Amino acid sequence: MIPTFALINNLIPDFTEEKDDALTFSASSDNYIGIVTTYLYCNSDYTYTASNVSHDDGGSIYVNGSLVYSNSSCSENNSISLPLKKGWNRIDLLWAEEVGDDYFAINH
Repeated sequence: MIPTFALINNLIPDFTEEKDDALTFSASSDNYIGIVTTYLYCNSDYTYTASNVSHDDGGSIYVNGSLVYSNSSCSENNSISLPLKKGWNRIDLLWAEEVGDDYFAINH
């Protein structure tokens, strides 16, 4: 399944948790959609290339409300570009966990 905002809008979360800064996220559970939102400030327009994006199971990345990446299944070592604008940028990571391992990781 590809996780989207349409699947979770207007739902009340069963569980919420604040995390310290990290590049890998996991909830150690099954059958859920996870979301991480962060903000990044750029001094000028910039395209960030992440050369190692991995997730289990489906994953999506939105930048300033626009879908820039999605994959419906477990995926490893994807290279993606994040188009960032001058000023504050909102980045949303969504992943749809079915069963087994669960994580969303961005490494450069």
